[in-house]
Amino acid sequence: MQEKNQFELELKQIIDELKEDPLHKFNIAFALMGIIPMLGFMYLLVGRLFSIKILEGNIGLIVLAVVFVSLMGFFIGHALIKNMLARLINYMVKLQEKDKQKSIFVANVSHEIKNPLSVLKLSLSNILDGLLGRVEEYQKDIIKRCHDLCDRLIRFTTQTLDISKIEAGKIEVKRKQVLLDKLIEEEIKVFEPAFNKKQIQCASNQPFPKIAVWADEDKILHAVSNLLDNAIKYTPEGGRVSVNLSEEEKHVRIEVCDTGEGIPPDMIDKIFDKFERISSSEGGAGLGLYIAKDFIELHKGRIWIESKLKEGSKFIVLLPKDLRFNKR
Repeated sequence: MQEKNQFELELKQIIDELKEDPLHKFNIAFALMGIIPMLGFMYLLVGRLFSIKILEGNIGLIVLAVVFVSLMGFFIGHALIKNMLARLINYMVKLQEKDKQKSIFVANVSHEIKNPLSVLKLSLSNILDGLLGRVEEYQKDIIKRCHDLCDRLIRFTTQTLDISKIEAGKIEVKRKQVLLDKLIEEEIKVFEPAFNKKQIQCASNQPFPKIAVWADEDKILHAVSNLLDNAIKYTPEGGRVSVNLSEEEKHVRIEVCDTGEGIPPDMIDKIFDKFERISSSEGGAGLGLYIAKDFIELHKGRIWIESKLKEGSKFIVLLPKDLRFNKR
């Protein structure tokens, strides 16, 4: 009885999530399947023989036996398949619960790691700035590497927290009017040190056209930041990255292009998956593009890639202008 109540509770959760009852749909489908042999039997009985005499004598017994066996097969088959479907739903619910618990655990661990890392990074910055006394040049190099490593670990834990929130369905979209041109211009300035370090030319159609959209500023900024970071990462020294912004009737189009090695054809469909990287020699955990895609889709937008080997890649984002009434 307890297992039955538990299953009914889990089934209700599935129905609430799917907005429909899969077992009810199955019953309808199975009933419709049963109509076909029944119509065949009625056609044979009425359309061909025009007589109820087929039910008389030995032939009648055989016909009734066939009908009985057919009906028994129908109901037994229905029960077996319904039971199998119910077990599959139950198994799926348990998997979802385990995945949810795993995401909560990862989020808690990431949060606990991020706080001390931030303190450590701040302490290393103070040492580099000479606030705790004079630092020799050879010492600065080691401290700087430790500082950069802390920064890298903080980015990773932040991305892991984002992933956990996405998978737990706890990401909320806070819509407001955002000046998209200003947002992208400011983010390009943030990446200027990275461009300069690799001597990468940053080109764009600046000044961007003035475009206002209704969106979650932080999430759009995060997506654009991840695309720029990805472009810089895979562009060789002395290469070129371009950012373009244009306006369509109901959408805004953002393009981030690089002159890297391009993406192999067999990777095109996988590049937005978790932990996928174009090259294992590059840093990062392969989470940036996954998060960017999810944040874009939260806004009912699209993101895709156009790429050719040895010619570079172009990441294209299409966002609706007015997102006030879009709900996920």
